[in-house]
Amino acid sequence: MAMDVLRILKTAAKHTLTFPQVLLHRVKGIEGSHDELVTFFRYFPFATINKDRTVSFSMNGRKVKIFYGDLFPMAAGIFKSGEYDVLPVAGKVVVDIGAAIGDTAVYFPLKGASRVYRYELNRRYFDLAQRNIDLNNFRDKIEIEYCGVSSRKISSSDAILGACVPEQDRQEVDKAPFKTLDDIVKRSEVRDAILKLDVDGFEYEIIRFASRETLRRFSLIFIEYHFGPQDLESKLVEAGFSVENKKITTVVISRHPDEYRNMDIGYILAKRGNC
Repeated sequence: MAMDVLRILKTAAKHTLTFPQVLLHRVKGIEGSHDELVTFFRYFPFATINKDRTVSFSMNGRKVKIFYGDLFPMAAGIFKSGEYDVLPVAGKVVVDIGAAIGDTAVYFPLKGASRVYRYELNRRYFDLAQRNIDLNNFRDKIEIEYCGVSSRKISSSDAILGACVPEQDRQEVDKAPFKTLDDIVKRSEVRDAILKLDVDGFEYEIIRFASRETLRRFSLIFIEYHFGPQDLESKLVEAGFSVENKKITTVVISRHPDEYRNMDIGYILAKRGNC
């Protein structure tokens, strides 16, 4: 009973505190359901949603603008979630696999990254990322490439795409080039860099087929896993990393292919040792 009362009070507070912003944006004719707007302004109380489908807010004393296209404005949520605050990117090169709409492309330079190499398989998200990089004038710090990262070329018929690529975007995957993590490291010649992986199920192949020498080019590796840690920890430990594993949640997604419906989501933070 007490928990139910607390939940009701929290919900009431959330709606009350966000009411001015929600009302203002409704008057402006901003699209989105009431719950979507409440959720957004709960995390971004001083942000603005614009009619051109961008959101604007300040971070580190700088105005940030993110174009979200036909996605929900909370696509900019990484700026408030704190998910990547554990990564000391200042002065570092970051290899960002799973670039999505370019939110981290903007986030990492704002946090002081010297250079960001980004890779995205979804063509639509890649185009959004290009736009967001330009909106925030970070073209000189970011190199973004349309490609998948895996040990093999993935086709539109692969079951895993049902879990990580929206249906309307899957046919485009047949046109995408693919690289391994070894290819990326050789090309960019990164050393003591930070690797961020958020690829909705591709993370296992990327790490399993990377050489020890490639992995040790990174001083820190952040992996968001989606189907349990599997052998990610053992592979990284063998390469001389200390590993922190944090489970976040377990969910069942009914629209996914059978073998990918049960999602065990969490992240691994691996720090390179001296061995």
